[in-house]
Amino acid sequence: MKNRFTFLLLTIISTAFSQQKIDTIPFQTNSKLLVFKGKINGYETNFAFDTGASVGVLNNNQANNAKVNSKKEKKVKDSNLKSAAIKITTVNEITIGSFTIENTKNGIFEMPYLGCNDFFLLGGNVINELNWKIDFDKNVVYVSKEIFTPTETMLPLDIKIKDNRHFANFTINNKEIKDCLIDFGYVGLFEISAKDKIVNQIITENNFKSINGTTFSTGLTSSANKNTDYFLINNFKIGNHVITNLPAEIEQNTITKVGLKFFTAVASQLIINNNEKKYYFNYHNKPINKELGFDADCYFKDNKLIIVSKINNENTSAKNVEIGEEIKSVNGKTATDFKNECDFIKWMLYRPISSSLTIVKMNNETVVVNRQTLQN
Repeated sequence: MKNRFTFLLLTIISTAFSQQKIDTIPFQTNSKLLVFKGKINGYETNFAFDTGASVGVLNNNQANNAKVNSKKEKKVKDSNLKSAAIKITTVNEITIGSFTIENTKNGIFEMPYLGCNDFFLLGGNVINELNWKIDFDKNVVYVSKEIFTPTETMLPLDIKIKDNRHFANFTINNKEIKDCLIDFGYVGLFEISAKDKIVNQIITENNFKSINGTTFSTGLTSSANKNTDYFLINNFKIGNHVITNLPAEIEQNTITKVGLKFFTAVASQLIINNNEKKYYFNYHNKPINKELGFDADCYFKDNKLIIVSKINNENTSAKNVEIGEEIKSVNGKTATDFKNECDFIKWMLYRPISSSLTIVKMNNETVVVNRQTLQN
């Protein structure tokens, strides 16, 4: 009887420990970030998942509603490598599903992109307290304190965590690229630092066919125009898996990183086991979209519509517009149609997907700009 009781007790204990607590949370990516609902000190708002941020960032509206006060300032560098001071605060409770992370340091800063959408930038200091399984097909994220068990078809990737941010090593044409940032806050696919000697050696040796352009980048504390070259990589290795025809862009003032678009392009599911410092990918092997953005686009500055990005190659449909040029309208919208920068950002983010953009210059000339596709 004693042995049977001991067996039953051990069975109950084993069963209790084997029942992993997992929450299921829907997310959306139509803002180009992975966004789901969460709570800050009981105040419900939208969380934007960002492994490239060491700490979270609240906007002023969230800080007020969550009754969070700042105590000091700290200098940080954003994705444009620009330094600025942001307010630092301690948040008593950040709640994701049924999990609560207590007493975390976070910033308070009014970045238009985040503030206009009322997004709380969920940083690595909270993300790393949990483990995540992201299903890109079902648009749900599973969250747990325990690690997720990968399927046999999933491929592993070792990561490093430095300053709460995730880094991994990749291989391009059999040359290792070390400490690539895994940045879910970066809306692009794969961005390379022109200062990386290994990458420059790869580009020189392989004579990649590129398209040059000027892009407009908005970081946490700054915005900037950048000279950018786009090209395709035919032998990109992540873990033990080789990806062909991977679109990449190379810039000067950046760090090498992969973004949310990379994961949605190559994986149907992704496990982030912070407890064991590993990612697991379930590759879907679908063709990667090699189409670039519009040959030119604009932004709302000082109550004007200004051209901020442009493709410069001979095939561009934007030969008649210039960076910094004020325009009369874009897709029928004039500057006076927008109340403020927030109004423009929401229109730009959620405008219907199309193959062209209609720009009317100040002299009433109409320019229809198209998209280009990267070629080998």
